[in-house]
Amino acid sequence: MPWRFLLLLLLACSLRAERPFLQPGAVEPRVVCAKDPRFSYALYLPPGYTPERAWPLLLAFAPDADGLLPVELFRAEAERLGWIVAGSLDSRNGALEPALEAQRAMWDDLHARFRIDGSRVAATGFSGGARMALRLALDRPGKVFGVIASGAFHAAGKDLPAGTRLAVFLACGEEDFNYFELLQARRDLERRGLEVWWETHAGGHRWPPPDVAARGLGALAIHAGRARRAPADPALEARWAEGCLAAARARLPAGRPLQARRTLEALAKFLPEQPAAVLARDEARALGRDPACAAESTAEADAEGDARRAASARGSAAYPVLLKAFAREASKARGLEARYRAMVLRNEAFTTEDLAREAWRQGSYKQSARLFEALAEVLPDRPRPAYFAACAWAQAGEAEQGMAWLRRALDRGFKEAAALREDPALDPLRGRADFRDLLRDP
Repeated sequence: MPWRFLLLLLLACSLRAERPFLQPGAVEPRVVCAKDPRFSYALYLPPGYTPERAWPLLLAFAPDADGLLPVELFRAEAERLGWIVAGSLDSRNGALEPALEAQRAMWDDLHARFRIDGSRVAATGFSGGARMALRLALDRPGKVFGVIASGAFHAAGKDLPAGTRLAVFLACGEEDFNYFELLQARRDLERRGLEVWWETHAGGHRWPPPDVAARGLGALAIHAGRARRAPADPALEARWAEGCLAAARARLPAGRPLQARRTLEALAKFLPEQPAAVLARDEARALGRDPACAAESTAEADAEGDARRAASARGSAAYPVLLKAFAREASKARGLEARYRAMVLRNEAFTTEDLAREAWRQGSYKQSARLFEALAEVLPDRPRPAYFAACAWAQAGEAEQGMAWLRRALDRGFKEAAALREDPALDPLRGRADFRDLLRDP
């Protein structure tokens, strides 16, 4: 009996080995790198894939190593255009070297398994993944021709060297806290003479919606055709131009005329001979005379000025004071001004928390307390920054301020009773009668 079971098992394994592992037209959730099985990636092979010819490749990176998400996101357009898409399941935010190691393993495995068109390799990513996508391109000059960067741009641990040649599609949520980083990147890349597309979408810090992702890949495919890396595709150019025109027009009822105008101008510049681009040029000129577009431009410029002032003050004693002033101004703003100012504050909130925690680690409790105070002003609906300010003031020996901020944390809804009873950061306050009264209050 055991030998019969063993025979059946061997037969099943043999049949399984004969079944094709990677099916064109389907997403494979996990492919293990042959030479380094520590690393893997999600994969999409377009229908009709065959090693008889070379295929373009898009490598994707997510901040949380969810490489399956971008593979699914780009799948529909990759099917239309005939691209392979691979998403790393190991590259993530955090330590740089493990992410670079994952990149190298995926790159080597894809080029060993499949016939890749070396003139049409591109990279994409969101947030920290966008930084890794650009890093991949910079580490392989001449081997990656384009990048679709969403929610961030600057490369992880590496500056963009002079003479870099890349086609870049920048996608950004209109309320993304990294909005001004991408806006400045667009200007810098244009000054360098690179081909740059800019498209915003509704929402905050997230992957672009499918239609924006599709236009990103389409833009790179069109660029490849125009650069003679592949045959030109007039049907794709017409479809892409019409999609851009529709996307720009959709921003108008959403109250974002400036974003609409930028998309229209980019379309008119990129594909000037397309009928949709002719319409785009005329509509962009009309928006240039629109008071609503001018008002959004002013709101954006003012908020960007605040972002620059905040960046220049980071690490100084003036920084928390400046943030408190920004928070007060933002609370009075309305409409688009409020939305742009909120983006500045969201970005600075991350920076402020990092600075406050670093000051705490270094024993600079007063500086930490001032930074947590500023964070509490920036995030008035959250109790934890006020609680951390209380802890920092207690450790700094400023009991009165510690108690004041502890009351503020409780007023904002801080309910972690165990922290109040046991957090050693509050030990300097435990001998006070008013602290004991707080513990007794329901």
